[in-house]
Amino acid sequence: MLQRIASASVICAALCATASAQVTTYGTACHDNGGTAPTLASSLFGAPIGGSNLTISVSGGVPNSSFLLFLGLAQANLPLGYGCDLLMPSIVANIGLPLDPGGALSFAAPLPSVPFTFSFTMQAFCIDPSTQLGASSTNGVQVTLNPNPAPAGLVINEVDYDQPGTDATEFVEILNPTSGTISLTGISMVLVNGSNNLSYVDVDLGPAGSLLPGEYLVIGQAGAVALVPSGTKTLLLPVVTNGTIQNGSPDGVALVDKVAATLIDALSYEGSMTAVTITGVAGTFNLVEGTATTFSDSTPFTNSMIRFPNGSDSNDASADWWLSALPSPGAANTP
Repeated sequence: MLQRIASASVICAALCATASAQVTTYGTACHDNGGTAPTLASSLFGAPIGGSNLTISVSGGVPNSSFLLFLGLAQANLPLGYGCDLLMPSIVANIGLPLDPGGALSFAAPLPSVPFTFSFTMQAFCIDPSTQLGASSTNGVQVTLNPNPAPAGLVINEVDYDQPGTDATEFVEILNPTSGTISLTGISMVLVNGSNNLSYVDVDLGPAGSLLPGEYLVIGQAGAVALVPSGTKTLLLPVVTNGTIQNGSPDGVALVDKVAATLIDALSYEGSMTAVTITGVAGTFNLVEGTATTFSDSTPFTNSMIRFPNGSDSNDASADWWLSALPSPGAANTP
């Protein structure tokens, strides 16, 4: 969807990648008879696996004119004359973007999460009446997406530990992102206190049975459980005055296999917890995957901590965990 934003006169296409991506810029901009050639730039930032952000921007061109952004499936050089080439063999989409000298236009679209390597290209043209061709082209950009590794097991997918006023809708959401059914026998969701690195709540997930591929389990207060979609598996948190889940600086959540004495998944929020003790399990555990996330679920806003894209697990909390303004217990995460 096109959206007007207050910034310099540049057109940006911001896309969220759900797999690792490489961006290659190739070719040179062309124009004839002194026409204006716009510039197509690209950048990739964020973690290389999951949650990466690809930004494509088009700048320059003829004021009060328009750009055309072409998207195709592969790189090729098709001569158009006057020294200009179209850098893809088959166009799958073209988007007309009017250049607004008083601001900028932007649009967002998801890149596919694919089980195979996928490449596409893009090129922009500026409608330029001063040229014989009537348009000046940018250089081309090729984007290659590589599939994420297959999820290894259950993940803590969303946590809402702080609400405005009384904490009455706290929850922890567990997701099975794998292709197989997973038994919950012997598995616990454990809350850990950052002031002493000790567990303070232990919820046995065994009564929920098992989780099918793509199925959720929400462990929450009654107010949160009432919000989950019909048919979603739920368990209640113990009732504690002023909220069950502690509010950080830091605190943590762990998913533990009590039989195997192993840590399945974890989240350390509002700081790092790297040596915690869980009642009934020998040893200490690190609740930080990679680099700790800097996001926090703090009032006065209604937020939740989420894995985004939904279920993504690159084993780097700073890349996997985001803040959502739309808590969604028992449903896919949205930013």
